[in-house]
Amino acid sequence: MDTASIQFVCFGLAVALLSNLSCLPIWRSAVLMLASLAFLGMLARHPLALLPLIGFLALGYAGLILIERGWLRTLTWSVVAVMFVYVWLKKYTFLPAGSFLHFSYFTLGLSYIFFRVLHLLIESGDSGGKRRVDMRDVVNGVMYVLMPAS
Repeated sequence: MDTASIQFVCFGLAVALLSNLSCLPIWRSAVLMLASLAFLGMLARHPLALLPLIGFLALGYAGLILIERGWLRTLTWSVVAVMFVYVWLKKYTFLPAGSFLHFSYFTLGLSYIFFRVLHLLIESGDSGGKRRVDMRDVVNGVMYVLMPAS
């Protein structure tokens, strides 16, 4: 689906209408998450193309869990891991070319997602892991860039 197409506009309008059917935050959150996943599914040419993005999100979520449970006293290791994987997925030239994935994968909004994941990690580290974050919050928080405003 092209973002300048009538299908994209209709999709955005449908999501806006669905999310406003109820004032409950859980409803809006669920609609946004399902719409984000549907949108990604429509943009990706093959499910394999989404694996690196899913892995990147899972790494960020794992860092949040480690901080929350107190297994990481400092968030340095989780931030370094997220930064390294971001640089690797973006295929920066100072890394050896042989280390990159050798298939086409989806990186729409990866820079934005990277900064959102860093923000969540740093915020969680600053709160001493007292702030509970679930996977739905992570997906909705970092994938918002991929959705039309609703």
